[in-house]
Amino acid sequence: MDTPENRVLRDFLRLSIEAAGRYLRTYKGKFADSKRVASVSRYSDTIQRLLRQSPIASVPSLVGEPARNYVLQFDVRYARMWSYYDRLRRQAEERDNLLGWRHRVWTEFCELLVRKQADLVLGSLQAAAEAGSRRKGQHVGPAVLHREASFGHFLDTRTYAGLWPVGGSSTQTCLSIHRTGDLADHPARSVQQLAPLLPDLVMTKGPAFDRQNATHVVGIWGLFAPMDSDAEARAQARCLQEALQTHAANSVRGLLLLPTTEASPVDDDLGSGRVGCFRIRLPDQVITPASVGAAIGTFLRAVLA
Repeated sequence: MDTPENRVLRDFLRLSIEAAGRYLRTYKGKFADSKRVASVSRYSDTIQRLLRQSPIASVPSLVGEPARNYVLQFDVRYARMWSYYDRLRRQAEERDNLLGWRHRVWTEFCELLVRKQADLVLGSLQAAAEAGSRRKGQHVGPAVLHREASFGHFLDTRTYAGLWPVGGSSTQTCLSIHRTGDLADHPARSVQQLAPLLPDLVMTKGPAFDRQNATHVVGIWGLFAPMDSDAEARAQARCLQEALQTHAANSVRGLLLLPTTEASPVDDDLGSGRVGCFRIRLPDQVITPASVGAAIGTFLRAVLA
């Protein structure tokens, strides 16, 4: 029967399976003979069977914010179940918040890394554009930083995304960086096409006052999913390659930045075709952030030249 209480019960069972799965992934390998591990495993199997074979399997999923039943809350069994359910919901919300925080911290680090490489890439692009002048390109606009992170962000929203003039004056070719929220309104169709793919940044090169005719477009994704094998990283790069082939113009390139905990070389491009894929050792983002971007700069220089 489709009732609010049954929907809550179904959601409680779903959250219980997720909690049991996390527990078993953490402890089953280390304590295979533990009675508690065996008990949690049996509990998980029982709940999964209920969700497949019992009448509760036909109950629709919970929609909206659940509320406890006023009458049933005086029942000891219901009150105990609701207490556990409320705890599981709070834990799930905390995990979602932490995952969002982690993603924002990682993508901000990737943005700072790309900004640094844009300055370095600009030097070679401008040297090619100016045979006689060696004026160093200048990032236009300040970077506003917080002393402490705000929801995973140190960069203030007032920070200008980026504009680097390439050539003799800012009226000529410019290299610029755009954030996700700016893509749908961008005049260049090749940039608009990237909006559904939710890149963290998009780097474009084109006339400074004719943004509709961007000559080079690179979508940049910072995915915090530690990849400690080349095969895993290449699989992610292939997924991005397929997405670009489906949604973006042939001239659009992709850059995927992944973290890793192993001591593998960071200058290996694990991408192929239109996608560059680099793994960045996690300690490096704290110790020597400038050193890990050389290979990324080489990739950007090649696709933006």
